[in-house]
Amino acid sequence: MTTQNNKPDFADFQSIIEVFFAKYPNDDLRARTFGVLMELLETDATYRGDLRGWVGGLVYAVNNDGRFPCGVDGVSNRELSEAFGVRIETIRTRAATIKQKLGWMPKLTGNL
Repeated sequence: MTTQNNKPDFADFQSIIEVFFAKYPNDDLRARTFGVLMELLETDATYRGDLRGWVGGLVYAVNNDGRFPCGVDGVSNRELSEAFGVRIETIRTRAATIKQKLGWMPKLTGNL
């Protein structure tokens, strides 16, 4: 599902999130994901490419908030990739972008 207008609405995200959590139930992570989605939709973020990658990134970012990124609890990286139909690298990249947009991590610029 490639985004057409780069600014999908709640329902666009919701349908993909619900399919994922129907297969991998986790009520706490699901609730937190929807909470963060509401925050994200209040930003000026745009989403280029396949929306499934962005939703995968959202789930990944929420699951790893405040800890070293290590996937999604109870779901292997392969399963996560297959569930969203995108590469795990895409999910990780989208998660990092989401975290930056929400101010969860600093934007790295310049020489390190």
